[in-house]
Amino acid sequence: MLVDATWHHFININLVGQKDNPPTSPEKALGFLSPGGADHLEAIEEYFRNIAMWIAPASRRACMRWVAIWYLLWDQHLIEAVTPGTHLRLGEATVLDFMWVGKHARDAIGRYAGQCQTIYWVLPLLEGLIPPGVLERLRPIPVPDLPDPPPDPIPWLDEEPLLDLALGGAVIALRDAYPNPNDVNVEEAQDRADGLMRRGAATALQAGRESIAIAQRNLTSIVDAVGNLRTGDEA
Repeated sequence: MLVDATWHHFININLVGQKDNPPTSPEKALGFLSPGGADHLEAIEEYFRNIAMWIAPASRRACMRWVAIWYLLWDQHLIEAVTPGTHLRLGEATVLDFMWVGKHARDAIGRYAGQCQTIYWVLPLLEGLIPPGVLERLRPIPVPDLPDPPPDPIPWLDEEPLLDLALGGAVIALRDAYPNPNDVNVEEAQDRADGLMRRGAATALQAGRESIAIAQRNLTSIVDAVGNLRTGDEA
């Protein structure tokens, strides 16, 4: 059904343009080489990637996750973020180091997987480290049969930075353990990867405690101030 519903994205002029008959528009003449065609191509490429992700078995998706994160270690822009002049060690990284590395990493993964799939790849790093309710709120598609969270019409607290912290910690931990791609036993690295990434995620969340505490104090002060307000009816 996935392919049948949008078969034309695979075989017709959307891809190659109209060659034989007189075209009725630049888009039909040139396909994705037409003005604006690249934007449509990017959306359809993401659709292609999503198909591959969703129909792949769990073992293959786990392999994709490992390969994507592993190759991040030597992404040019990520190297600049992870190693700003010196080798950034896991125990020396600050909360901002973890945050910015994680943001760069999520952006880099986005070249291989859609936004939702990227989040699904990061969530296992947070399992057991944050409350289950928070984990479910970060999940793009909620797990069925779980109780709905209380209504919160205004998102006062943004929990998404937890994803960047966890991924940043995972990448820095791997980079710390394997700083040189030429001296890596890939099978040994793959066996150690989950443990290293979990350790990195936990270290990053620990580094974020003070920042979270500051946000908590700020929100508490607002709650206290609003609770002490007197309305005109009470005067």
